[in-house]
Amino acid sequence: MATFIYVEVNQKFSSAYQKPMLEQVKKQFSGLDYLDLDGFSEEFLTKQACQLAELADICGVYYKSFAPEASLGATLPLAEILIRRSQPTLVILQGTHIRLEKLFSNRSNLIFLKNPEELTLQEHLSHLYSNTLS
Repeated sequence: MATFIYVEVNQKFSSAYQKPMLEQVKKQFSGLDYLDLDGFSEEFLTKQACQLAELADICGVYYKSFAPEASLGATLPLAEILIRRSQPTLVILQGTHIRLEKLFSNRSNLIFLKNPEELTLQEHLSHLYSNTLS
């Protein structure tokens, strides 16, 4: 199983339904399991995201940070699972978030990209998912 999880980290609740990165990945890699959440997500959704991350053979997580010091809130358990994973894991941080950078940098068990160029991002996503979906 391969999964892609989109996470927004913000200081206040946002009801934005347009998530261009998530839509782009859905279009490009149609065979993945997808989920999106934020720091204000309900416990059920957070548990579902954690379960997907734990069970996935391959996992990509895209964090979009709107505030460098925003609370991780409901997304913290997911971050804890990601740092313990031994399977192929790609974590992308778009924006700046002090705690996420500390959690994910220098982890040998995952690939961490901070504010990657579009081409670099696409290359990493293609490499991660290409063997799974072919």
